[in-house]
Amino acid sequence: MASESSSNSHILPQNHEPTYAKKLTQRHCLNLNRNVSDDLLLKTERRKDMKNDSLQNSELDISNLMSDSRKKYSSDDLEKNTDIQKGDVIKNQFHMLQEIGRGSFGQVFKAMDSHTGKLCAVKCIKNISNFKKLAEEEISVLLFLMQQDKNNDYNFLHLRDHFSTDKYTFMIFDLLSVNLYQLIYRNNFRGFAPLLVRKFVRGILNCLQFLHKNQIIHCDLKPENVLLEHPGYTKVMVIDFGSSCFVGQNVYAYIQSRFYRAPEVMFGSKYGTPIDIWSLGCITAELLTGTPLFPGEDEQDQVACIMEVLGLPCSSVMRKIRRLHHFFTDSGEPRYLAERAEQHQTKINGNNRPRRMCRADPGALSLEVLLKSSLGDDGCDPMLTDFIARCIRWDPMKRLTALEGLQHPWVTNGDVSDHDKIKESPQPGGTQPSEGSAISSSLEE
Repeated sequence: MASESSSNSHILPQNHEPTYAKKLTQRHCLNLNRNVSDDLLLKTERRKDMKNDSLQNSELDISNLMSDSRKKYSSDDLEKNTDIQKGDVIKNQFHMLQEIGRGSFGQVFKAMDSHTGKLCAVKCIKNISNFKKLAEEEISVLLFLMQQDKNNDYNFLHLRDHFSTDKYTFMIFDLLSVNLYQLIYRNNFRGFAPLLVRKFVRGILNCLQFLHKNQIIHCDLKPENVLLEHPGYTKVMVIDFGSSCFVGQNVYAYIQSRFYRAPEVMFGSKYGTPIDIWSLGCITAELLTGTPLFPGEDEQDQVACIMEVLGLPCSSVMRKIRRLHHFFTDSGEPRYLAERAEQHQTKINGNNRPRRMCRADPGALSLEVLLKSSLGDDGCDPMLTDFIARCIRWDPMKRLTALEGLQHPWVTNGDVSDHDKIKESPQPGGTQPSEGSAISSSLEE
């Protein structure tokens, strides 16, 4: 086990007040709500995950599967049906047990493979618009990566099978446990101890160094796309390669979820593997604090959030911005500062409803202060702050590479095992922990 003392083995530092929001900056307190119209869909999908998550680990009555009244699907049947439903049988093999995800692309189901008797996840992509092409590209990327990872050493979810009908493309995966966002949710949006976060980060870096070595950019790294391999254990797996591309093939301008979107993507500049490292830095901070590091309401506000912490971009970055006027005035002033002054004047004139949250001056906040607001002075390791800071530099060429990240002193410190048991925190009165209870990051021997 790690040499770190047991006093550091809890999610929150010792003596951390339960009413942790009191210690947060005003910015973080306001951001806890995240009640913004532009994020409504994201919040809705996340809440759906919460409702369905408890089903992933529930025991199944297999005797009910074969007697379900729903018919089995042929390609003709699929053509006539809008959605796949619970109880449907695909390819006379996969019994749909519960929808666990949904998007414009289609659905994801928890299913039983009747040939093996094992649970699996079935991703059902509609063969319409560009979805079929995206599915084919995701399958192609996964098959390529799997050829290089025959022993499943690199923390990404392998594709078990795939096939198509007239209406859908199906992708079959092993069923994993909760994602990191769900874990944060279960912990009441409190951060985890650095010991536990380091184990998650090490697994993500192991995946990224493998992807980047093979010239692949994930393009959508976020807490929802990093899952525990098994319930209650620290090993994580990266999923969802639907947006992935090879280096130099920047097909899409609109990629990455906003909170984790690298500046060069928003600026319209060329991008590469460093955009995944930016996302990792944001995820690391969120795992530690329980709230997003840069919670922008739209792209302009996202850049404003980044400027609050990092200050203005350096000249070498500014020269490469293709959407300069979207974020800066003709005089070179950040637009959010000009809008803030305008909002202040509007408030003086009697209109108290700002268009978006007011942001501080560039560089007014520091990463160290934001981390200390959650971790406390004792819990905020300078090497941890250094690791995150090196991930979120304006200049992508100055960020850590994934390999350098694996060699960073904060990452290499402590136990190298990434498959430890996460123990549930005991509840008052000796009761069993509920689904939403705090989770201890104590690791069993």
